[in-house]
Amino acid sequence: MDNEIKTYKKSTAIEAYKEGYEVYATRILASPYNDIRVMDARLYSIDDILNVDKALFIIKEVKIK
Repeated sequence: MDNEIKTYKKSTAIEAYKEGYEVYATRILASPYNDIRVMDARLYSIDDILNVDKALFIIKEVKIK
């Protein structure tokens, strides 16, 4: 399992993004069959982070290959 930080604070997500970390937000997907799934969507800018409402931010360390 990768090291990651989970937070609901936008300010923490923005700081991590500025420091070069990958930032994701959880998205809930509902299907017509009552099958609810959670998917992580990567955020590519500070504006993306600011436009997210009521989501858990997941901050992951960038791996260099």
